[in-house]
Amino acid sequence: MKKNDVKRERFEHAILLYFICCKVCARIEEEGLEDKEALASLYNSQMRAALEQESTNLWKLDPKDLYDMYREEQETGGINLEKALNKAALVEDTFEDKLQRMDVDHDDCLYYRKEDEPRVNDEADYAILAIELYCNYRNLTGKAVMDLFYSNGMLEYLLVIADALLLVGLDFAMKQIDKLLEEKGVKFEKPGRPFH
Repeated sequence: MKKNDVKRERFEHAILLYFICCKVCARIEEEGLEDKEALASLYNSQMRAALEQESTNLWKLDPKDLYDMYREEQETGGINLEKALNKAALVEDTFEDKLQRMDVDHDDCLYYRKEDEPRVNDEADYAILAIELYCNYRNLTGKAVMDLFYSNGMLEYLLVIADALLLVGLDFAMKQIDKLLEEKGVKFEKPGRPFH
């Protein structure tokens, strides 16, 4: 596989997780949680940890099914991963099929949602996108990025500024997040993986 194909695949995976997490987070917010709490709850869940593992193929499931897994976890303290894996195995979608079905426009990754679906506010959407891209850029789990952002006050910052930050370009935005974290004392052993 060519280097550019790998980068495109990484980017598409981050974008797919972004769209799925936006839908799940919207449902979490409907429970009355504020942006910061809803994002922290989502990214600290077992469901989200299982979702980011490509080998589980949980990305094939409908976001409502993933929200139901999240609710199950909140109510029981765990998820029935075997049941979810079996359900995902029955779905024939490829990555491309899922992106197309979710109306993802490759030229504008922020295009989203049909009229009747729950909506998160723009700040949370952009924060989710920044989190997913940063996971990919730094090769970290969603929980690790959430912990890093939360403990360094970056989550509040991203809820306010992520939209403007992402408009300047993905690689520049990721480097700016690195710079802000370094100013807070975070040290990185190696540079992030560029998207371009």
